[in-house]
Amino acid sequence: MLDACQRNFFYYLSQINKDIANYKSYGCKISDPQINWRKFIQKKDKEITRLNTIYENILNNNKIKIIKGSAKFVGSKKNNGW
Repeated sequence: MLDACQRNFFYYLSQINKDIANYKSYGCKISDPQINWRKFIQKKDKEITRLNTIYENILNNNKIKIIKGSAKFVGSKKNNGW
């Protein structure tokens, strides 16, 4: 889930030029927009951490066991890792 969330942050950022063009068509003046990648990554990471904490708290409050790790599918009905 959080991987998808991270992709969304990058997708929204990728739309900035389209958004700026739209704003300009309504009379907004935006000159030479630049992205501070360091700040973007820091804020993205902070938001992902915040969301992760919320999700973990919901699971813990409902007494759901969290299994941390990774696995991969090795067949249609088998996985390697659990």
